[in-house]
Order: sequence, then structure tokens, then C-alpha cells
Amino acid sequence: MSTSRTPKKIKKGRKSTEQSQDLLQEEDVLFSPISVTPCKSPRQGNLTGNARKVKDTAADWHNYIQKWESMNSKGMDIVNKIANVKLKVIFGSSEENPGSINVMPEEMGPLCDQFEEVITAMCNIVSRMASLTVGMKAICNLQHHQNKSSSDEEPLFQTWPIQEFCSTSQELLDMYTKELELKRTIMQNIAHAKDRNLMMFYTSSWLNQPYIDDRSHLLLESLLVETGLK
Repeated sequence: MSTSRTPKKIKKGRKSTEQSQDLLQEEDVLFSPISVTPCKSPRQGNLTGNARKVKDTAADWHNYIQKWESMNSKGMDIVNKIANVKLKVIFGSSEENPGSINVMPEEMGPLCDQFEEVITAMCNIVSRMASLTVGMKAICNLQHHQNKSSSDEEPLFQTWPIQEFCSTSQELLDMYTKELELKRTIMQNIAHAKDRNLMMFYTSSWLNQPYIDDRSHLLLESLLVETGLK
């Protein structure tokens, strides 16, 4: 009797083992880990190729915008001085001598010369910004030809594809180009303003830089963060 029961127990044990293995296999299927692709970490160290060129261009954008702001502050001081001189002439004119408003005071000459120097410096800055944008587009085209087999949407540093750097550079250039044209207009006309309201309009326009809005700061910050400069 004992001999006949032994095979049954062994048989039963094998069946239980097989069921346990099946359950383990099901659990492996149900609870298999999910593979997550991590974000691309910022490139550090000595960069080469297109990444190095883009990072250098981002640094140049930062430097040129800083120089622009410096020239804008210098120009603001000159605008205020010109406005004060003109307002004295406007309020000093009388009905008996209305032609005095058209007289150009002697102190206006040096101020206008200084103003022209500021505008020239700003023109040079925008010209260099244009060169940066041309260079960025060239890098974009080179990257496209080098990676024909891969997607153009692949991040160059962290999250931005190469096209994002090109569009950012172009958008910044458009803002500063329009603002430069406005400042040229102010420089050409402020010394000939004949009423206080117009003078205040020129002064306010120079100070507020309407074509360079808050988005320009966001674009520059994003450019610096993306390339690991900030």
C-alpha cells in the first residue's frame, strides 16, 4: 500500500511545481519593468563640430545683446540731454519771437555727434547679429546633410533640434533690426522736434524699445540654458 501511494505523491508534487512555474511566468509578464528613455543630459567638456559652433554662437548672442543694452543706456543719456535743451528752447520762445523755436542751440552740435556715434555702434552690433544668424543657418544645413539617415528632430544638446536654434536666432535678429530702424528715426528727428509731446514720445520710445519685447529675454535665456551656458 505504501508503495502505491508514493508515486501519487510524487506525481502531485510535480504538478504543483509546474503550476508554480506557470504562475511565475505570468507574473514576469504582468510585472515586467517599463523601459524609460532618459532625457539627454547637457553636453559638457570640450565640444567639437556643430555643437561647439552652436554653443559659441549662443555665447556671442549674449555678448552682443549686452553691448546693445550698454549702447542703449548711453543713448538714453544723450536723448535726455537733447530733450532738456529742446524743451528750454520751446518754453523759452515767445509770441513776439516765434522764430526762436527753430534756432539750433550751440550745445546741440556735440550731442548730435555723440548720438550718431551710438547709432553707428548699434548698427555694427545688429550687423554682427545678422552674421550670427547666417552662420547658424549654415550649421543647420550642414547638420541636415551630415545626418540624412537620422531624424532632423534629434536634440543637439538637451531638447532642442538644430532647427530651433536657427529660428530663435532669426527671431532675435528681426526684433533688433526693427528696433534699430526706430532708433535711427529718433536720431534723425529728435533735434528738430517743435513741441513737448513729440519730444516726450521720442524719449519714451527710446527707453521702452517697443520692438524688443519680453519674448526676447525668454529666447535668450532658453538659448543659454539649452546650450549649458546657464
